[in-house]
Amino acid sequence: MITRNISVYDLMFYPESKQAILNNDKKALDKILFDLGMDIKIGYELREFSHRPLKKNDNLGWYGGCFVGFERCDSCWVESEHCSWENRVELSGSEMRDELLRLGRQGSSEKAFVNESSAKKAIAKEQREIIE
Repeated sequence: MITRNISVYDLMFYPESKQAILNNDKKALDKILFDLGMDIKIGYELREFSHRPLKKNDNLGWYGGCFVGFERCDSCWVESEHCSWENRVELSGSEMRDELLRLGRQGSSEKAFVNESSAKKAIAKEQREIIE
């Protein structure tokens, strides 16, 4: 299961979610979080920690509330454009999932060190870029 975090900071930009939070309306909040991809059947919790809200323009961290749960796995969500890549990989067949996870962990530097010749070329290229 893939975690899903939804910042209170972001939710306060929208009147419907702002009202649900301020009025402590669990039913309305559940619907909003569900629509945003949170699996409310599994449950979620409100935690406070430093994070980067999507709507914050300066991209600096903000300490505040964040709803933490798991991403939905139902077909309606998975087929939508809003489903995360990680969730799609997790839900794909085991052979495909294992291959995608392996590729995702392979950093670009690993390709440079396949052999000594490749490593020397990568280092030389890096040094030229620094000089330029």
